[in-house]
Amino acid sequence: MPFTWNRLAYAAIVLLIVIGFARWAFSYLARFRGWESPWKRLLAISPIMLAILFMLSGFFMVLTK
Repeated sequence: MPFTWNRLAYAAIVLLIVIGFARWAFSYLARFRGWESPWKRLLAISPIMLAILFMLSGFFMVLTK
């Protein structure tokens, strides 16, 4: 799979959307009683953060191949 700037741009857009959603979910959970603790909110959105980590590691592996 050859590297193109279009793929990098699309991946960056998707990454920004996912990060924006995670940030929105973190702040949304702060509204409810029982989720005031930042640690509980981080635990709730940890699958999203793990997906971001895998995506970033995939980008690194593809770009440095």
